[in-house]
Amino acid sequence: MVSSLDHTVTLNESSEWLELAERLAEYFYCDGFYVDAIQWLTSTWQIRKAVPGDVDVATLRSMYNLAVSYGSLGRTKEAAQLLEETLEIQKRALGPEHPDTLWSMNGLAASYGRLGRAEEAARLHEETLEIQKRALGPEHPDTLRSMNNLAVSYWSLGRTKEAAQLHEETLEKRKRALTPA
Repeated sequence: MVSSLDHTVTLNESSEWLELAERLAEYFYCDGFYVDAIQWLTSTWQIRKAVPGDVDVATLRSMYNLAVSYGSLGRTKEAAQLLEETLEIQKRALGPEHPDTLWSMNGLAASYGRLGRAEEAARLHEETLEIQKRALGPEHPDTLRSMNNLAVSYWSLGRTKEAAQLHEETLEKRKRALTPA
């Protein structure tokens, strides 16, 4: 398979090579070849980490994508650990309202939920939603996704009335967003 390509050549530091490798990893991921995706994502993350440093947006995205791939393989603990590391750096380097930071917060909350850490998941979903409402607006697609995720967290905690209300509110906002003006 393509994963046997020699990616140790001096092109490692080339942004074109890194972009190609990340795109290849994305294709592998989308086609369900998670092990191959992880191999390529690990390579690009290690290279990016060594070259521009951990505050580079592309490096942080590599970390996020690798964590998501871990989660897809059921390696949820590793996914959560990497998302925690990514989120810590993103908050410091990009700020708490940056879209990538918010994506990582949502991903980490989902990982916590899959690990049975439902209370932590709900708290992080609540924090993410509040920031998104303020930074992106109450009807932004990412905000609505967070509302749905929080409702799922509430449901898993047995807070079914709150979950149902939040699902209904999310549905109404999504219908308004899809209705032609």
